[in-house]
This record gives sequence, C-alpha cells and structure tokens, in this order.
Amino acid sequence: MSDFYNAFGQFVSTQTIETFVNQADDKIQIDNTKILNNIKVLKVQIETGTLTKEQVITEIEKLNSLKENKDTSDQVKNEIESLVKDTVSKVDGIRLEGNMEIGGVMKSRGFYLTDGTKVNEVIRVVDKLAVPLDKEGHVTILPPKGKRVKATVHDLNIPKSGRITFGDKEDNDPYHLRKIGNTDNNHLRLTLNDNNNESLQIWGDSCKTDKCSVDGGTVKHVLDSNGNATHTGGMKVTGGRTHFKDVENRGRVRVGAAWGIPGFYSEDNQDIVVGVPRNRKVNLGTAGKFVEINGNGNIKVPGGAQVTGGRSHFKDAENKGRVRVGAAWGIPGFYSEDNQDIVVGVPSAKKVNLGTAGKFVEITGTGNMKVPGNVNTPLLSRIGGDWLRINQQTNSVGRVATYGGFSINDTRSKQGGLSVGSWTPPGQGNIIATGEIKAGQIKAGKICINNTCITEAQLKTMMTNQTADLAASIASNRKSIASNSGRITVNSSTMIDISHGYKKVGYMTMGGSGQIVKGGDYTYYGGYLMVLEKTGSFKLLKAKTPYQYPNMKPEWEFKSNRSPSENVRLYWDANHYGGAMVITYNGGVIWDAPRENGNSMYKDKRRRLLIIQGGAITLRNNRNSSIWEARKGLPANTGKSTRLPNNNDNT
Repeated sequence: MSDFYNAFGQFVSTQTIETFVNQADDKIQIDNTKILNNIKVLKVQIETGTLTKEQVITEIEKLNSLKENKDTSDQVKNEIESLVKDTVSKVDGIRLEGNMEIGGVMKSRGFYLTDGTKVNEVIRVVDKLAVPLDKEGHVTILPPKGKRVKATVHDLNIPKSGRITFGDKEDNDPYHLRKIGNTDNNHLRLTLNDNNNESLQIWGDSCKTDKCSVDGGTVKHVLDSNGNATHTGGMKVTGGRTHFKDVENRGRVRVGAAWGIPGFYSEDNQDIVVGVPRNRKVNLGTAGKFVEINGNGNIKVPGGAQVTGGRSHFKDAENKGRVRVGAAWGIPGFYSEDNQDIVVGVPSAKKVNLGTAGKFVEITGTGNMKVPGNVNTPLLSRIGGDWLRINQQTNSVGRVATYGGFSINDTRSKQGGLSVGSWTPPGQGNIIATGEIKAGQIKAGKICINNTCITEAQLKTMMTNQTADLAASIASNRKSIASNSGRITVNSSTMIDISHGYKKVGYMTMGGSGQIVKGGDYTYYGGYLMVLEKTGSFKLLKAKTPYQYPNMKPEWEFKSNRSPSENVRLYWDANHYGGAMVITYNGGVIWDAPRENGNSMYKDKRRRLLIIQGGAITLRNNRNSSIWEARKGLPANTGKSTRLPNNNDNT
C-alpha cells in the first residue's frame, strides 16, 4: 500500500502503527499462472481441514499482498477476493455484535467486514465529521432535495494521473479535464464525449443583460468537438506566424504580413484566391475609391491604373489574340501581339481622334478622314476602284498643291495621263497655269497665254518647217512673238507682259532691246527681294515677288536715269566661271559671284561677298570689310564700290 493523504489532508505513511499488513513488494516477480494454481490447492486444503487456522490466515495475507502488485492480473485478483469471502467465515475468531471501544492500540494482521471484504484503512472521525466513501473509495456528497453543495477551496491540486469529470453517470457524454504529458511537454485536455454537437463555450455580458446571473449573459466564443470555432467580437493575434488551412487541404494561408506589409500570403508555394459569388465583388483599397473585381472577372479602377515593367497584354471574350499596351519599337503605344490585325473602332456616328487637341486627325465611323495638317507619305493609293478622290465635291473645290515634282505614270497599261475638269479618262479637260510650263512634249487642243490662245491648226500655218525658228505674226493691233534657239525674245515694236514682266533669277530671263519697262530680274533671300529693274535701278523689297504688292514702298532704293533701251541685267550665268550670279551693263560684266562648292552665299572671283540682310545690300571684301553699302534711310556709300554708272539719285 502506498503513502497517501486522508480526507482531512493529513499524510499517512505505510510505516505507522495504523498499517496492519506489510506492504507488497512491487519488485517481486509475479507468475500469475502459478498463483492461480496455488489458489486452487489452498481451496482444497481449506475444505479438507488440512491447514490450521493460523496457516489459513497467513496464506490469505500473502495472497492479499499480491493484489497491490501492478503485475498481478485481474483474474488473480478476482480469485483472491473470492477465496477471502468464502474462507473468513469458516475460520474461528472474535465475533462481535454492536460497538467496541478500545482505549489503547489494537493490532491485527487484517480487518474484514462480515461479507469477507478486507478493510485497508481505519478512518478516524474528528468532531463528528464523516467522509462519505463508497466501495471504490470515492467521496460522494448528495445534498438533500432542493439543496446544493458549495465547496470553497483555497488551493486545489489535481495530480496528472487524475482528472476533473463533469456529469459522470448523468448522461452518456461526461466531460473530462486533465493535464496530459511528461515532465516538459504537457497540455490541458478537455475531452467532450458523444458527438460533434458538443462544445466549450464562453459566455459574457451577464451583468449587462442578466444582473450578473451565474447562468446569464450571451455566448461569445464557441469551440465545438468537431474542430470549429466561433467568435463574437474581434480577435487579436500578435507575434509569430498565423496560418489557416481548411478542409480542402490545399496549403496554408498566412494572415498577418508579407515582405513587411500587412496582408496574407500563400505559405506552401500554392496559388491564392480571393473569391466571391458571381453576383458579388471583391473590393480593394479605401471606401469610395475601391478597385472592384466582380465574380465574372471584370475589374473597375476608379483612380486609374499604372503598370510598369514587363509586358501588359489584354485579351477579351472574342479570343482573337493579345493586345500589348505599353510600347512598340521604343515608342509608347499598343501592338497586336499574336500576329493579328488590329482595330481602333467607334460607332458609325462617332470618330477616332489621333494627335493633339485642336489638331486631331479624325477618322469617322463611316470611314471618312479629316487631316488638319500635312500628309507626308511615299505612296498614296486606293484599294479597289479606279479613282483616288481628294476632297468631297460638295465640301470643297478640290484644290491640290504640291511643293516639288509631280509625276503621272502607268507602266502597265500605258494609259497614264492627266484629266482636268471631269471624271473622264486622261487627255480631256483644261490645264491652267499662272507660271511657266516646261515639258518635252505638250499635247493640248489649244495653248493660251493669259487671253492669247493658239490652236493646233493656227500653229501649223505659222510654222515654215520643223527646223526653222518659230515665228508668229498677227494683226497690227495685236501682239507677236518669236523664238530663237529656245529663247523667247521680244522685238522693239511689241511688249508682252508675261508674269507681270518679272523673271526670277535661275529661270528664263528677258533680254534684248525690247525689254519691258516695269519688268526686271530679282533674287529672294531671308524674306527680302533684291530687284534689278530694266532701267538699271536697284530695289530692296520685303516681299516674295516684286509684283506681290504693286504700291509697296521699297525698304531701300537706288535709282538710275537710264532708259529702257540700255541693257542692265541681274541673272545666273551657268557658263561664267562654272556658274555665277552676274550683273551686266550693255553686255559687259560689272559684278559677278561665282558658285563656291554649292554654297548658297554668292562670292565673286576677288573673294568679294554680296549680302542681302536686314534691309541692306552690302558688298564686302575677303576681310569682311564693307566696300559698298546701301540701306534704308542712308545714302549709298561711294567708297571703292563697283557702282552702276550714271547714278543720279543717292537716296
């Protein structure tokens, strides 16, 4: 028998005089089969009277001591109990009816009840205090009907081998609370029997709702026996990692932070989903500015989206390929990623706008295009049909201008040509030009210069032969022209005003004794014109052509008293020093500026420079010193300049 504490909390040792039998030695090796055989032999010896009373008591005490050994089987223990009950009444001893009071000490090797049950401990009663022990040594307190037992304990210790049981034998699901584990690794286990509708609950607010009733309040936390937890109110978890893993067992989700930012993270290298039903949406961000993702996969970004790095692709329900949004060939834009065509579409009543506000290139839903600026393209063509239309007939007169060459070619059908005035095959209609027309061959019904026209029949009658010069004569009140070696000359009896009589240097010039008085040669640079009239006068005009503003006051003027019969010219001579700008008087060169390596600055052979700049004409030497200068408001410098002779006006 082990040491123990009795019902009064007092320590009871097995070595005191209250111990009536020797403690069984747990170190004795137990042979349960052999003991069972010995019990059978002992029963026979008792029945036959072979053993004395003292021998019987000794043998029974030995067997009783084996009951305390942990290696003794239940079968052996039951046989010992049966033997004791059947034997004690057969052995002579003291029989007492009633109570016995002893003032001293009573020693005995054992105490037994009338039914043969051994009494292992004599309970001492103090101040009429009775401890209700049942047959199994349990303390059971059953209060009277309508009464309750209240236990107040300062310290309560339950050994690890023990437990606290709730509702034992009251129903089929008692609860047990026990400490489980070894010396270092333990846990407090609450066992809830029966089925998964059992739970541990924490109730609160009883004082708020039920006047602090012991059974009042409302449930706040529920931990059921199926592993589910329900909490009313917030839950705060600090420190460590918090993981969740549900019945699908697809990996743990960490809730707390990732990379130093509050959030959640797929812990076991799995994909992660934030899911909602199809008719609901996921909201990210701040109230009123949520990024919304609905259950159908649509996304709404109220604050705009910025995507940087990598490639961004979009592919919609038509599944016709991805559109890359970001850049292509180093320029911001979008690109058809999967080798598909691409469209920028609008309803037929709307338009696509390209470019900058106020300068949009507009493409309407009906296929029309409006270009407010210039179109620069190596090729302009129409797919299908025979005509390329420029401007609508009802919206514009269809004017087209080109700066540079214009070529009409048809190398396949040999039908290239120009039709003016109607949608007809080439060769019909009129051509109107205000300047010169140069061509290797011109085919026309008639050729008109201003109001003077000539037909093919009239031209044939005027021609003497194909090798002679072209000559034409008309009535005395009309004008006549003649051609010699490809040059147009005007005789002394006629004057023809072609392009107002002026010719720009670099094109065909007028010469001979029949110069038109108001005509002359000119060159243009930097917004200014330098004009050499047929009288030999110089003018500096701020215009593009000398006849643009007929009454324009010159910026600077150098007049001459020469008559139109005297020949003074400013022109480009391709044969003079390999190409030069020259001024001649009666056929003699008085100033020249040969071309130098294609430079647009005109320098003469003495390294002199003629400059038109800022409303002044300056002739400078190779040291950039002024030799001769004239400008608005100043008289002409008369230094060592090369001057036109007979100048009669120094203004």
